[in-house]
Amino acid sequence: MPIWVAYTIARFLAQNEFFARMNALPNLFIDFRKYYSMARMLFSDMREHIYDPSAQLQFFNLYGSLSPAQRLLYSEYPPFFFPLVAPFALIPINQAFIAWCLLSMTIGLSVVWRLSRTSGLTTTQSWLLTFGVVASIPTWLCVMLGQSSFFLLGIIGFFCWSLLKNRDTACGIALALSTIKPQYAPFLCIPLIAQRRWRALLAAIVCESALLIFAALIIGWKNVLHYPHILLSADTNFAQYLLVCLRGPLSSLMPYSEAFNLSIILLIIACCLLYSLWRGSSVISKGNVPVSAAATPEPERAQAPTLSGVNAESTRWLLAVTICSAIALSPHTHAYDCVLLAIPAALTIQTLSPTRAMKISSTSLRLWNLAFLLYPLFAWLMWVLFTPAPLLRFYSLVLFNAFVLILAFFRAYSERQANPKGSQQT
Repeated sequence: MPIWVAYTIARFLAQNEFFARMNALPNLFIDFRKYYSMARMLFSDMREHIYDPSAQLQFFNLYGSLSPAQRLLYSEYPPFFFPLVAPFALIPINQAFIAWCLLSMTIGLSVVWRLSRTSGLTTTQSWLLTFGVVASIPTWLCVMLGQSSFFLLGIIGFFCWSLLKNRDTACGIALALSTIKPQYAPFLCIPLIAQRRWRALLAAIVCESALLIFAALIIGWKNVLHYPHILLSADTNFAQYLLVCLRGPLSSLMPYSEAFNLSIILLIIACCLLYSLWRGSSVISKGNVPVSAAATPEPERAQAPTLSGVNAESTRWLLAVTICSAIALSPHTHAYDCVLLAIPAALTIQTLSPTRAMKISSTSLRLWNLAFLLYPLFAWLMWVLFTPAPLLRFYSLVLFNAFVLILAFFRAYSERQANPKGSQQT
């Protein structure tokens, strides 16, 4: 499936239809076109004006569009993002888009495959899970818009893998890189704070500082130091009601500013609950291996080894609820960001057979497993069914995200009850 997707993209672009389609469908590849045009700005004397809306529009019209645009949705990615993207601007935009899609999907899907292997799925099951990710609506949106979410999938997936392996330095580096979309970083900090992983937090601070210094040397210290103000004052009033976090429907019910403030309150509450779950989990020192009754493998799932002295089953569920919380309760989640759901699926799914999933004894685990098995079909069905009412497409994803979040909280709490902190033998 990934080969077929790559072939389709390559053939489409090779037929010289790229710019023609861009002109016919203004939103096609719109996000990558913004990345590309702003990366080109770094090679000009306008690089210190990279957050100037008029400069962004000027370079978008020069490099990202055939027909002059009158307005462009403001791009407020962090300062180090554009220097990292700059190598793509060294080649023509159609070739750069192919490279962008192939590299981002390779990184994201490779990490998902690796995560599923560490959680006990067989090689065949891991490949099937990866193909399911490729076949989903969020992947399609990522490709159509040229989004960066597959890079984020790889980064956060690597964060989870590093945490499971007790590789704190790598975990901190992944946390720093995840701030390409900073709305998810508060959720990822919770496991490190709750488990007192100071080395990981120090690595994150050092890496983030290095990235910001690197950016400042290119775009100027003013842009780096003023970035929090730039982020908060950016024009974000466009299509907030299409977000697939809870802020989306809230923006349909109340003014945007009130919906944003309420979403921040929900984020704080969610982080407090996550901290409580992580602090109460059975995390122990190396060499002690607790046995969890809830960790008994279901049909078709191999026994996953306990990783670095940590109760791997409990930790996987805690990571799952952390990622689901980030998707559903962050202030800014678009439909394409739902590719991140591949991480909790890879960490915790028991079987890829619907028949065997129906035989799982635990009701919550059975619903969880079936939800992810049916997700690609469900999302496509909602996308087609609600074509006359596009808003319902997005709100169906909001409901799914809320549903799996509730299940994930229940499963993580059940694991905590099965392995209360301090109950392990030393």
